[in-house]
Amino acid sequence: MENGSWREIGFKEFVELCDMRLHSEKLYLRAFFRDRFRGASSNCIQPHLRDVAEALQGVKVHVRPEQVERIAMDLGYAVWAEFVTLVHETDLFVLAQRCRMLEKQRAWERAGFTLQEVSRFQQLFDHFLGSAGRGLRAEELLYIVHQLGMTSRSRSDEADMTATAYNGKDLSETMSLEECLHSARRFLDKKEMDARSKELRSAVATGIPEDELDYFRAFYKQLIAEDSQGNQRDFTYFALCRGVQIMGATLTVERNAELEQMFKEHAVYSGLSSQMLHLPFPKFIMMIGTLFKLDFANVRTHSTRKEEDVQLRRASAGKIKTVSSVTMGKYLMRARHGAR
Repeated sequence: MENGSWREIGFKEFVELCDMRLHSEKLYLRAFFRDRFRGASSNCIQPHLRDVAEALQGVKVHVRPEQVERIAMDLGYAVWAEFVTLVHETDLFVLAQRCRMLEKQRAWERAGFTLQEVSRFQQLFDHFLGSAGRGLRAEELLYIVHQLGMTSRSRSDEADMTATAYNGKDLSETMSLEECLHSARRFLDKKEMDARSKELRSAVATGIPEDELDYFRAFYKQLIAEDSQGNQRDFTYFALCRGVQIMGATLTVERNAELEQMFKEHAVYSGLSSQMLHLPFPKFIMMIGTLFKLDFANVRTHSTRKEEDVQLRRASAGKIKTVSSVTMGKYLMRARHGAR
């Protein structure tokens, strides 16, 4: 990152960064071998397997002591009473590399899910499987993903899951547990990329700088958390009302009716069978942009006045030399703080 913004790097720079990473890992493991366990007169070390596993965490390799033991024995290292004999520091380098390969294999088998998620996934998979002895279909997999809290199960999700899971295969086929895990990962990755793409398009349409989206996201999540009439997952109309009030709007009966109509125009259904409308984050960005563009209930006027007051107070205190503009996102966070 350069001057607060991301920049691209070339292949040569990427290779150099990888070399630096490997060099720093070797320095760390060498210190572990020489300084922590070996002493001045020893030619080898015999650390506890638990300590080796702990040391490997320092190079981002997360394995259990029993896994270290199994790999050390496969490599021909002497293991006794939960201690392993490493004759040379290169033995530790090889052990670390083999443990990393195991971790990568396990991560691939889990499709990037945690052990807890896979365990819960297995339970739901077995529940659907029953005594039929077959695999699962896409709609059943979507239900599992929804039950794990990984998606809101919107109307478009079913088609996306089917397309992602089968990828041109016969729709009558069923999927094994491993196939389900990898299909779920592809589906969730696609949803994440699509959501990010929608966020960026909404930001461009409303004139919000990309680096300000986190301010809006924090405001969005806080309103959901404080929505006593909602489910703490979806952005309801009541959350929107609270938001525009924080932004300085006074909701009369007429204004409330206008806002509700605008909300319905931007909102989507929260689930396949739900009739509750909510605003996903990209829709929330578009809604905020519309409110400011129309100066709904004087939110833009109030924002400008609030901004000027803050800037003048800071200027009078000698904290800034000139009065500069502040984005809506920063204003919202200041207004949020002041509302408390």
